[in-house]
Amino acid sequence: MEFSEGQKEYLKQLFSQMTQNIETKITTQLTEFKSEVNELLGTCQQKIEKLESENNQLRETVKALDRRIRKNNIVIFGIETDYKNLKQETLALFSEKINIDIKEEDIGGIYFLGPKHKQTKPIIVEFISGIKKDLVFKNAFKLKSSGISISQDLSAEDREINKTLVQHLKAAKKKGLKAYIRGSNLIFGEDTYTVKELKKDLIEIPTEPKPSLQKRPLDEDNPETESSESKKTKGNLSSIRTRQSKLL
Repeated sequence: MEFSEGQKEYLKQLFSQMTQNIETKITTQLTEFKSEVNELLGTCQQKIEKLESENNQLRETVKALDRRIRKNNIVIFGIETDYKNLKQETLALFSEKINIDIKEEDIGGIYFLGPKHKQTKPIIVEFISGIKKDLVFKNAFKLKSSGISISQDLSAEDREINKTLVQHLKAAKKKGLKAYIRGSNLIFGEDTYTVKELKKDLIEIPTEPKPSLQKRPLDEDNPETESSESKKTKGNLSSIRTRQSKLL
């Protein structure tokens, strides 16, 4: 069967219209599917952000609880003892070497820290009261040159923070500059530096204090090095002596 030219043109237009309808339908469905996927992704992203926020809050809560638990704890380094004599040796350290009265009921727990195979392991002492812990730290200087040292019980994160702060504090003091630690920050002059800034080397400690804070040393052999204020004071004294001699 052979189609006429008119029939062929009609079939061609019909086929073109069907193709266009199919393409339009597919495009519409793809657009709707893409919209649904984007909406789903947006919902998932919101849930992820919420979970991350809650997770961060939980982390901070755990950190705060951990610091609170460790608040009355100390770590003792340098005592050679075993599990059997741990409590007696620790109490003897307080009474005989630090010369303070710490009773067994003042302590909530004493245990070793670190691997079992290590001969001289750090000892954790948990005090019931912060007053007793502070008393130990106040007298810890008596252990100087004994090979035994005492420090605050810190988490791994807080130890790293403390290490970074102390490292930069020593660097500042080595240059003769005034700096101190407040909380988790390093205070230098009027500026405050966070641990994050210190770790990323975002700051550079000046090599000398501000000019207003510097004291110019006097050279006794060279009077020209005297400050203008010193010269002014000497001039005033000389003037006073002159007036007094005239009155006499």
